[in-house]
Amino acid sequence: LSPCVPCLLRLSSGINAEYMGVLCMSPTMRVVLQVALCVVIAVICQVGGRSWKNKKRTHRAKPITSTKVLKRFANAMSDEQNLSRNLDAILIPRTVGSRNHDKVREYIKRAMSASGWS
Repeated sequence: LSPCVPCLLRLSSGINAEYMGVLCMSPTMRVVLQVALCVVIAVICQVGGRSWKNKKRTHRAKPITSTKVLKRFANAMSDEQNLSRNLDAILIPRTVGSRNHDKVREYIKRAMSASGWS
Protein backbone atom coordinates (compact mmCIF):
# COMPACT_ATOMS: atom_id res chain seq x y z
CA LEU A 1 0.00 0.00 0.00
CA SER A 2 1.30 3.40 -0.89
CA PRO A 3 0.23 6.37 1.20
CA CYS A 4 -2.25 8.84 -0.23
CA VAL A 5 -1.29 12.45 -0.89
CA PRO A 6 -2.74 13.83 2.38
CA CYS A 7 -0.76 11.17 4.29
CA LEU A 8 2.43 12.05 2.45
CA LEU A 9 1.92 15.70 3.35
CA ARG A 10 1.32 14.77 7.00
CA LEU A 11 4.40 12.54 7.04
CA SER A 12 6.54 15.31 5.56
CA SER A 13 5.28 17.65 8.29
CA GLY A 14 6.58 15.33 11.02
CA ILE A 15 3.63 13.06 11.87
CA ASN A 16 4.81 9.66 13.03
CA ALA A 17 4.68 6.89 10.40
CA GLU A 18 2.84 4.51 12.77
CA TYR A 19 -0.34 6.57 12.27
CA MET A 20 -0.29 6.06 8.50
CA GLY A 21 -2.68 3.10 8.68
CA VAL A 22 -5.31 5.28 10.31
CA LEU A 23 -4.70 8.32 8.17
CA CYS A 24 -4.33 6.51 4.87
CA MET A 25 -7.79 5.05 4.42
CA SER A 26 -9.74 5.01 1.19
CA PRO A 27 -13.05 6.90 1.09
CA THR A 28 -14.87 3.59 0.57
CA MET A 29 -13.23 2.11 3.66
CA ARG A 30 -14.18 5.20 5.70
CA VAL A 31 -17.83 4.82 4.63
CA VAL A 32 -17.79 1.10 5.47
CA LEU A 33 -16.38 1.81 8.93
CA GLN A 34 -18.90 4.61 9.54
CA VAL A 35 -21.79 2.36 8.52
CA ALA A 36 -20.46 -0.45 10.73
CA LEU A 37 -20.21 1.94 13.68
CA CYS A 38 -23.78 3.16 13.09
CA VAL A 39 -25.04 -0.43 12.97
CA VAL A 40 -23.27 -1.29 16.23
CA ILE A 41 -24.72 1.79 17.94
CA ALA A 42 -28.22 1.01 16.61
CA VAL A 43 -28.02 -2.57 17.86
CA ILE A 44 -26.89 -1.45 21.31
CA CYS A 45 -29.72 1.10 21.50
CA GLN A 46 -32.29 -1.39 20.24
CA VAL A 47 -31.32 -4.07 22.76
CA GLY A 48 -31.41 -1.58 25.65
CA GLY A 49 -34.73 -0.14 24.48
CA ARG A 50 -36.30 -3.54 24.02
CA SER A 51 -35.21 -4.54 27.51
CA TRP A 52 -36.76 -1.41 29.05
CA LYS A 53 -39.98 -1.84 27.07
CA ASN A 54 -40.16 -5.48 28.06
CA LYS A 55 -39.72 -4.60 31.73
CA LYS A 56 -42.40 -1.93 31.39
CA ARG A 57 -44.89 -4.38 29.88
CA THR A 58 -44.17 -7.25 32.23
CA HIS A 59 -43.92 -5.33 35.53
CA ARG A 60 -46.44 -6.49 38.11
CA ALA A 61 -47.18 -4.41 41.16
CA LYS A 62 -46.96 -6.15 44.49
CA PRO A 63 -50.16 -6.10 46.51
CA ILE A 64 -50.22 -4.24 49.81
CA THR A 65 -50.72 -6.93 52.41
CA SER A 66 -50.10 -4.93 55.57
CA THR A 67 -53.04 -2.96 56.92
CA LYS A 68 -50.59 -0.59 58.59
CA VAL A 69 -49.03 0.31 55.23
CA LEU A 70 -52.46 0.58 53.59
CA LYS A 71 -53.70 2.97 56.32
CA ARG A 72 -50.57 5.10 55.99
CA PHE A 73 -51.12 5.44 52.22
CA ALA A 74 -54.81 6.16 52.65
CA ASN A 75 -54.16 8.84 55.28
CA ALA A 76 -51.48 10.46 53.15
CA MET A 77 -53.78 10.50 50.11
CA SER A 78 -56.74 11.97 51.98
CA ASP A 79 -54.80 14.76 53.73
CA GLU A 80 -55.70 17.82 51.65
CA GLN A 81 -53.52 20.12 53.74
CA ASN A 82 -50.54 17.86 53.10
CA LEU A 83 -51.28 17.92 49.36
CA SER A 84 -51.50 21.72 49.36
CA ARG A 85 -48.28 22.01 51.37
CA ASN A 86 -46.44 19.74 48.93
CA LEU A 87 -47.77 21.55 45.87
CA ASP A 88 -46.88 24.93 47.34
CA ALA A 89 -43.34 23.72 47.91
CA ILE A 90 -42.76 22.33 44.40
CA LEU A 91 -44.94 24.44 42.11
CA ILE A 92 -42.65 27.43 42.03
CA PRO A 93 -40.83 28.96 39.07
CA ARG A 94 -37.54 27.11 38.73
CA THR A 95 -35.02 26.65 36.00
CA VAL A 96 -32.29 24.05 36.12
CA GLY A 97 -29.41 25.25 38.24
CA SER A 98 -31.39 28.01 39.98
CA ARG A 99 -31.80 28.42 43.73
CA ASN A 100 -35.48 27.43 43.46
CA HIS A 101 -34.51 24.27 41.59
CA ASP A 102 -32.19 23.31 44.46
CA LYS A 103 -34.94 24.09 47.01
CA VAL A 104 -37.42 21.80 45.26
CA ARG A 105 -34.87 18.99 44.93
CA GLU A 106 -34.05 19.18 48.64
CA TYR A 107 -37.74 19.32 49.57
CA ILE A 108 -38.47 16.18 47.54
CA LYS A 109 -35.47 14.39 49.11
CA ARG A 110 -36.65 15.28 52.64
CA ALA A 111 -40.25 14.30 51.91
CA MET A 112 -39.20 10.93 50.45
CA SER A 113 -36.84 10.24 53.36
CA ALA A 114 -39.56 11.11 55.87
CA SER A 115 -41.87 8.65 54.09
CA GLY A 116 -39.27 5.90 54.20
CA TRP A 117 -38.51 5.89 50.45
CA SER A 118 -34.80 6.59 50.61
